[in-house]
Amino acid sequence: MVAIITTLTMTVYWTPTVDGYFCAVPNAKVLEAVSEAVSPEAARKLDGLKKDALVAQAKQLLDGRCWLPSVLRAKG
Repeated sequence: MVAIITTLTMTVYWTPTVDGYFCAVPNAKVLEAVSEAVSPEAARKLDGLKKDALVAQAKQLLDGRCWLPSVLRAKG
């Protein structure tokens, strides 16, 4: 229960940003975020884009979705 509350709280305080997350991780992590938060199909559509275009699209797709990278998610 505490893990669930912690995860919900983290989504209030942290959101992925272009400079704070998307530009700091490899393209594969950006695609993983889109796949998890939106859909695998959405991620496939972005595969192959250059970094600037990829992060711009990812930011738009994840806006308002309360997604957290695995390192910020509460464990079990």
